[in-house]
Amino acid sequence: MLSPDEIRALELLIDRRVSEALRSGVDVARVVDSVNADGTVNLRVGDSVVPAVSALTSYTPRAAGDTVLTRVRAGEQVVIGKTGAATTIPAALSLTVSNSAAPGGAGWWEIVTGQLWAKDGAMWAKRIVADPGTTAGGVARTGVLRTYRGGKVTQIGIAEQGDYGYGPQLGLAHYGGSWTSALSGKTITGGTLTVHRQNKGGIYGAVPVVIYRALIGSTIPAATPTYLAGAKSTRLSRNQTATLALDAAWCDSFRTGAADSLVIWTDDTSDSGNAQLDRIDLTVNYS
Repeated sequence: MLSPDEIRALELLIDRRVSEALRSGVDVARVVDSVNADGTVNLRVGDSVVPAVSALTSYTPRAAGDTVLTRVRAGEQVVIGKTGAATTIPAALSLTVSNSAAPGGAGWWEIVTGQLWAKDGAMWAKRIVADPGTTAGGVARTGVLRTYRGGKVTQIGIAEQGDYGYGPQLGLAHYGGSWTSALSGKTITGGTLTVHRQNKGGIYGAVPVVIYRALIGSTIPAATPTYLAGAKSTRLSRNQTATLALDAAWCDSFRTGAADSLVIWTDDTSDSGNAQLDRIDLTVNYS
C-alpha cells in the first residue's frame, strides 16, 4: 500500500505527464461557476455552464469565481490552474414589471427613459406593450325554419306569416348552439338579419315582414311558440333578399339569454300580409 508521500509523488508525476500531453492544446481563460464534491469544477462559458471539468491537483484550493487557465485539446478540457484575480459572480437580478415608474426612494437610476430602472440587485421595468384589448367580431347563425298553424307544425324548412287561405300562421327561425356561451364577456355592438322571401304565396309586390325575438331553448317546439315584445320589420317582394341592421340593445338579449330565436308574425290575414321565408340568418356583432 502506498504511503501518503508516495501518493503525493504519484499525483505530481501524473500532473506532469498530463501537462506534457496537453502542451499542443489551446489555453483558454474560464471562470469557475461552482466546485463539485468530487473535485471537478463547473466552468462558465458565456451564458452556459460546462459541467464536471477535471483539474490538476496543483490547482488548490478551488473556489467559485476563480479565473482559471483551461487547456483545450481534441475537444477535452482540463483546468491547469488559477490565474489572475478572483472574479465575483454577480447575484441574479429580480425583475418587477409595472404600469408605472420605479418605486419611490433614493438609489434608483434610470437606464432607458420611461421604461427601465435598476437598484442594488433589482430591476423595475415599465410595461410598454399596449393592451391589444378584445378583438371585434361576430357570431353568425342560419335559422332552422318551421311554420305553425292551429297550434302545431305545418311546414318544415319554411317560415310563413299571415293567412294564405287556411288560417293565421307563425314562422320560427331556431338557432342551434348557445348564444350566451359564444357571446360571454363581449360588448354587443349591433347585428344584421338577412331574410329571403320565396317566389310563392301572397301578392307579388312587397309585403311587410315583422320579426320578433323568442326564447325557445335547445329543442324546436312541437306547439306554436310565443314571442317577445319589440319587433323589427322590412318589406319583401317575391324572390327578394333584404338585410336589416340591428341595434345593440335588441341584439344584447341573445348575449344575456333573454332570447335565442326569431319569430315572424302578422295580424294581417289578407294576401298582403302573407310571406313565405326560406332564409332567416342572424349575426350578432361584438367588440
